[in-house]
Amino acid sequence: MKHKRKAEGYSLVELLVVVAIIGILLGLTMPSFNSMMKSQQITSTKTLIRTALTQAQVYASSNQKYAGLRFQSDTKGRPHIILIENTHDTTYAPIPNARPVALPEGIGLISASIDILAPANRDLYLDDSNNDQYCLLGATTFTIIFSPTGQLVIKTPIVHPRNDFDQTMNVAAVVEAGGARFYCDGWYTDSFGNPPHAPVYYCLSEDSTMGLYIYEKEPMQEANSNLRYTEYVSLLQPLLINTYTGKLIELDDL
Repeated sequence: MKHKRKAEGYSLVELLVVVAIIGILLGLTMPSFNSMMKSQQITSTKTLIRTALTQAQVYASSNQKYAGLRFQSDTKGRPHIILIENTHDTTYAPIPNARPVALPEGIGLISASIDILAPANRDLYLDDSNNDQYCLLGATTFTIIFSPTGQLVIKTPIVHPRNDFDQTMNVAAVVEAGGARFYCDGWYTDSFGNPPHAPVYYCLSEDSTMGLYIYEKEPMQEANSNLRYTEYVSLLQPLLINTYTGKLIELDDL
């Protein structure tokens, strides 16, 4: 008479050992995986910026006007690249039909011009703890401008909506009402008369830049909000832009 063979299997102790080993392996591989993902995000960001710089330079040369890039975050805090052009005097507006390009999640940009600010003002400009887009003027919101010859230049642009129905760049009230995606950085309102007239909108100008920093948002936010430049930004390598070719220059390549 044949006996049925006892089903083979793993004991509870053996299963717990296997689970523990898998947990250890995941703990060892996750840091390197996260590091790889962050590296890919930064590489992807550099590629997007290089492409946008080329587009802006070609647009300026082809249309024989000053044009460039606007780097700014949307209402959810995600940085975008916006193609802009000179429309009148110092006024710039988004190029018609050019869609803003979103950067990878968790990545931010800072103008390299932050270096020329007085040390006491650097961290003030980087203190975004109150999520106030106005205090970031010239820091995480900035422009890069090319001349009609395609040469990188320093200008003092005022980024203005193309019209009252601009779906890309407009004043705070229009953005908050859902009629536009980005704030015209530096706008504020004032009223005159008695009784007061309707609010009058003003826009502040800012110097364009010739370089930028790419940073990771998580360590930036972990740094003391009053010491973000000295504790984090000053340790990063800036990316400069070649005046004539418009190409990104990494200090490691020099």
